[in-house]
Amino acid sequence: MIPVLYEPTATSFDTNGLGSLADAIECIVEEERNGAYTLTLSYPVDGLHYGDITLSSLIKVFCGEGRGEQVFRVYKITRPMSGRVSIMAQHLSYQLSMIPTMPFSASSANAALAGLKSNAAEACPFTFWTDKATVANYTQTLPESIRSRLGGVQGSILDVYGGEFEFDNYTVRLWANRGTDRGVTLRYGKNITDLTQEQNIENTITGVVPYWSNDAATVTLPEKVVSAPSASSYPFPRTIPLDCSSAFEEQPSVADLRAYAQTYVAQTGIGVPKVAINVSFVNLRDTEEYADVAALERVELCDYVTVIYDKLGVDTRAQVVKTTWDVLAERYKSIDIGDVRTSLAQTIAATVTEAAEAVTPSALQSAVQKATDLITGVTGGYIRFNRNADGQPYEMLIMDHETIETSTNIWRYNSAGWGFSHDGGANYTTAATIDGGIIADSIVAGTLTGLAINNGNGTFAVDSGGNVTANSLSSSSATITGGSINIDTTSDTVQVIRIGYTSGSSVTQATYSPSNIELTGNGGLVSNHSAGSLSVAQISGSTIKQSTVTPDGIASGGYISGESYSTRDSSRSYAGKSLDITVNGVALKFVNGLLVWA
Repeated sequence: MIPVLYEPTATSFDTNGLGSLADAIECIVEEERNGAYTLTLSYPVDGLHYGDITLSSLIKVFCGEGRGEQVFRVYKITRPMSGRVSIMAQHLSYQLSMIPTMPFSASSANAALAGLKSNAAEACPFTFWTDKATVANYTQTLPESIRSRLGGVQGSILDVYGGEFEFDNYTVRLWANRGTDRGVTLRYGKNITDLTQEQNIENTITGVVPYWSNDAATVTLPEKVVSAPSASSYPFPRTIPLDCSSAFEEQPSVADLRAYAQTYVAQTGIGVPKVAINVSFVNLRDTEEYADVAALERVELCDYVTVIYDKLGVDTRAQVVKTTWDVLAERYKSIDIGDVRTSLAQTIAATVTEAAEAVTPSALQSAVQKATDLITGVTGGYIRFNRNADGQPYEMLIMDHETIETSTNIWRYNSAGWGFSHDGGANYTTAATIDGGIIADSIVAGTLTGLAINNGNGTFAVDSGGNVTANSLSSSSATITGGSINIDTTSDTVQVIRIGYTSGSSVTQATYSPSNIELTGNGGLVSNHSAGSLSVAQISGSTIKQSTVTPDGIASGGYISGESYSTRDSSRSYAGKSLDITVNGVALKFVNGLLVWA
């Protein structure tokens, strides 16, 4: 079919609109199961109606039996290269990204889909249908776009009820099973091979070592391994331990453990490769091998195919997860057959959940748990590949909405590095760049190893020699800022500073508490108490000579370096709390608890 162009405001597509894009060089439609639905058109700049193609223009094409004619809205037009442009468009259903729906709740899939439309904040021209009778509670607490609530966020329709979406212009259908089994069989390895599939075969697990364990005992099998019937067909065994402890409340017998492991191997597909096959019809139609895949031409997205691995002696059932349709030739360009997965987000969630948990420090464990909750709690998202004019991908984006313009959280990967933005791509606050730099808002680690730490403005640094530079250092009760040291305690008798020197049995020290300063050395002790007294003592053997001076006078005779001191009682002034003292010709004055001298 030749694509037909319509005005951006068109809502009916029964006419020829602005006209046919008869000079189209190539027109490809790609659709993924519960995923992207896009069109790429290659068109000459001198082609018919080229000047009428604008952003938001609508293009109608035939997408094959079972899909009929579908409409796509242009969102990007590349710059001309070699006289042609690439026009990218998204299915009409992407318009649901711009229609918010208000908070509501429902108890069934049918009611939830109806609620999306009845609670829409803008006019919603779409209709919704489902054959699912699932009863489960759907709850939406914030205004969000209808398309994101269909699938892509936690608690979405797809998350709660499951199923497979079909987007048919203004109709959205949620099928319990969109596809069917048309009896198509693909014999892999006879004439069809795929690099990704070969890697999957190489990585297939062929057996398990089951065990049960508690604090008192461990149970294993005498033969150790339970292997899949196909294990001998692989170049070498790939065996993994299988913890069966949670499967038994009490210690199992060897026979019970063996039976459990055998059932596990049979039910989980141990020994059967995961399917990931891309069948390119373009490369096969003119070859003898085409007869082996011709039946695939009549399958549709979400249909089931039986894949037989003759060399391994096993077969499995896989699903058509992506189709690439050639609009101009009206036939498939390729199809992708793979294991059933709802979305990339669920794949990531399953991988993280299966990972072993390590015992780590509490702060790190808290961060690990937070990251785990964030990652495993997500079951949706959007992945976009930006391509150059030749169609080659040069960048990948993972977003919380379908476009950069509508997304808030964006992961971006390209040849210059990777980064995360929480403001729609304006700033990438977490990033690793090709020049070897890494930036992050926050890093939590069990061990951080490096040569130096610098906060960038010179106020804090740790060099490779262990020297610390800081404007201020503080503990729970002390701070060092500039040339000032401040120490607070909960008791006035707690020793907060000690400066000492020890040589043999001789100790010289100074200790400080809020109520006392003591200087000790060479047999002398001076103590200044908060009550306003000054004690001077000399310790010589068993003899202690001491005098205490208070604002009221001398409490007892004293002795300093063998020299006496005298007091002048006539100068004592009780009212003023003053005392004059002469020691070795030095005049001291004790006033209001303070000792001063000339």
